[in-house]
Amino acid sequence: MSDNRLSLIKKYFDTSGVHLNNSEKDLLCNVIDNSGKYNGFTSSIKIEEDSGKDYNGRWSIATKTQYKINIDDSDFSIDVDYHHSCDDGYDNKKELQLTDVRSVISALEEIENEL
Repeated sequence: MSDNRLSLIKKYFDTSGVHLNNSEKDLLCNVIDNSGKYNGFTSSIKIEEDSGKDYNGRWSIATKTQYKINIDDSDFSIDVDYHHSCDDGYDNKKELQLTDVRSVISALEEIENEL
């Protein structure tokens, strides 16, 4: 493992002040150790919250969250685009960049089955 990767792992494990369990450590180490594979990796999750039919036809309310992993030798972040829509016309959009270890772990757990 290169010194840069080891420094990156220590950034999350040693300096965060947050206790991580073994599965969280394994998940984060897997992504960091395979940064060539996961840098730029994008995953989308769409959850239909409600749907129905009225005088205008069918309608639906959904949330779509897109995650993009960014890893280089000195930084690890996950870009999150959150869209809340009604009838596929996006009403609410938020863009976040996750950089703290707890938020990064939470996002990785959301998309773990695709990694």
